[in-house]
Amino acid sequence: MKRGKLGGIAAKIAPWAIIVGLYGLAQIELTPVGEPVQIPPIGERDRYYGVQTPEPGIIWMVGNGGKIIRSEDDGVSWVVQKTETDLNLMAIATWDKDHAVVVGNTGVILVTSDGGETWVEKESEKSKIANKLIRVRVVPNTDMAIAVGSLGRVLLTKDRGETWEQQYRYYDRSFFEERFTDLAGGVRRVNQDVIRRGRFERDISFYDVAILSECEWMITGEYGYVNQTKDCGYNWLETRPAYDTINSMKFRDKDHGVLVGGSGTILITSDGGETWEQLEAEGVPISHLYDVEWVEQDQTWLATGEGGVIVKSDASAETWTASRIDPAKSPWFVDIQPMAGKIYVCGEDAGILTVASGEWVELPRPETHF
Repeated sequence: MKRGKLGGIAAKIAPWAIIVGLYGLAQIELTPVGEPVQIPPIGERDRYYGVQTPEPGIIWMVGNGGKIIRSEDDGVSWVVQKTETDLNLMAIATWDKDHAVVVGNTGVILVTSDGGETWVEKESEKSKIANKLIRVRVVPNTDMAIAVGSLGRVLLTKDRGETWEQQYRYYDRSFFEERFTDLAGGVRRVNQDVIRRGRFERDISFYDVAILSECEWMITGEYGYVNQTKDCGYNWLETRPAYDTINSMKFRDKDHGVLVGGSGTILITSDGGETWEQLEAEGVPISHLYDVEWVEQDQTWLATGEGGVIVKSDASAETWTASRIDPAKSPWFVDIQPMAGKIYVCGEDAGILTVASGEWVELPRPETHF
């Protein structure tokens, strides 16, 4: 009987003893041992999808997991900039060394006005289906930028990324009568609401936009379509110069442009996109090309993509040669940015290519220990 009473008392005291013990542990200050873990700017599993160099020596790169890094000494050292997202960031565009915009998965848009010290997320009109933004380009000498992505998304900002407006595609009545009708008793009836709104979401992704002038743009993407506007996106003219997906396009002036894409597709125009000529590159085999750029200083066209290839041509863009950036490796590259005689490249690997000498310096990753 006494043993039972003692057991009951012990059972009542035990929870309080645990609480008091935990409280005592909470008062103990633990001194950290060693240095805090630093996030490497270019980690073993990092993939960077966009690179920009607003001026010589300054490099921005954006990539998976919401990561943004910046160098102010031409890639010698890097700083990881804080963001509030873990979404993949697909592209970056800059107005200057302080003002930039980043876009990515689910339509995320980040804007900075202080060189990336702070990144602020901005809202835009969203689709109920898909909102991924794949590329963003600044309209030179303006506060405008254009972002393109899934389901025919074309977003325009006129205030350096603070606000965004969807640039809907407009068609005449016959287009909607053909595509937006339903059958009732054997008679086709036009969806008047669709016609009244004059817009729709198209099941096609846009991968790049070329800026010919302030309100004259071309966008391109899946299935070889090219869409051109001369009035800031109010009206569009569509052509289809290829059947492979076009991943990137660039114009060196209003007449001369290059498209690159799937299966090593290269197309050139010398009349502002009225006609296109398809070409092939000589040299190493090419699978997919993801980005093309015009290097003004060297009067050279450059494109890159799968297998670590770099494809070059002179200003005429009529003859192309393909080689590997690093003969010892074959990573994929998705974005290149020329600045002051160098090409900044990112993708599965990242590095700096000197145009004149062909010297390739890969940005180092931390050693992996098993």
